[in-house]
Amino acid sequence: MDPAGGIGSPVSEDTFQSGAWASGAGLGDADAVRDLFKDRRVTLLACRDDDSEDVEGGMDGEVCVLNMKRGLVVAVVFSTHHASFEEPRLVSCRATLDVPCELVEHVSWLVYDRRCERGTRWYKLGCFNQALLALVHLRKNETLPQLAAGFGISTATAWRYVDETLEVLAAWAPDLHEALLGLGEGDFVIVDGMLIPIDRIAADEPYYSQKHKRHGMNIRVVARPDGTPLWFSRATPGRTHDLTAARAHGIVQACLTRQILVLADRAYQGAGATVRTPYYHHNEQPQHYQQFNRDHARLRAPGERAFAQLKTWRLLRRAGCSTRRIGTAVQAVHTLLTCISRMKTVH
Repeated sequence: MDPAGGIGSPVSEDTFQSGAWASGAGLGDADAVRDLFKDRRVTLLACRDDDSEDVEGGMDGEVCVLNMKRGLVVAVVFSTHHASFEEPRLVSCRATLDVPCELVEHVSWLVYDRRCERGTRWYKLGCFNQALLALVHLRKNETLPQLAAGFGISTATAWRYVDETLEVLAAWAPDLHEALLGLGEGDFVIVDGMLIPIDRIAADEPYYSQKHKRHGMNIRVVARPDGTPLWFSRATPGRTHDLTAARAHGIVQACLTRQILVLADRAYQGAGATVRTPYYHHNEQPQHYQQFNRDHARLRAPGERAFAQLKTWRLLRRAGCSTRRIGTAVQAVHTLLTCISRMKTVH
């Protein structure tokens, strides 16, 4: 186990030069270890000489797991960088997440069900902390390295937990036909779109929206007259026209089948069916045309509340994740909004 000698052998200059420390095999008296590391281009991060058998580790150092006897060094963890060039360590702190505790518990039960389905026996984090990790990512848009440091896990593990939780939540979001259940002739819905900004370069033309003059992903929403979202579409590239997206998602046809009146903006002109849009140049039109536009705007205005609720989850204000995950994140947020609405109704 110890190429430099048995347990209790002193730490020598040859031991250091031979590279035994790089493999975490050097053992000896604690004071001798400290003297050896003095004035060297390595940084001693841990040197334990108690009765414990703990694992000591550093952000960028080696980890030694060695047997322990009283008076001997258990583990030496060191950085191979000079102290003046060390990267700053991340510091965790306590913070408050502005979501109901009942919501975190509900999501944790959904995660628990998924684990039971998969037969998973061991996770680094429990169900509650995994749910909390995903909600912090959605609500505060913190990066995965920051979340990983705060929860004491690796970045890869944090990505996997967030991805799994988003899939669990997105699976509970209704499809378009389920969302329109209970609506029929005499009812109306509000259809609108939103661009979620993303980080892309000028060469990524499919994601560039000429309307908004920026890169992003398009999202369609079908909302109730009071602005409550019924359904969110999958994400499409930013240059997709509003009417093209509505037809591709089946919104126009689904509302026509149920004879549901659709209130939309001018971008949907030409949709036909049951879609109603305002008139162009209404100031030049007869008085009843102008009155129609005013009534149309008044009835359609609450639809903006759906996007306002969506943007309370800061990940969707400017998404730095893959474009393939944005649609899943939107569906997950829709499930969370539905849960919060039902909790308010119960209370």
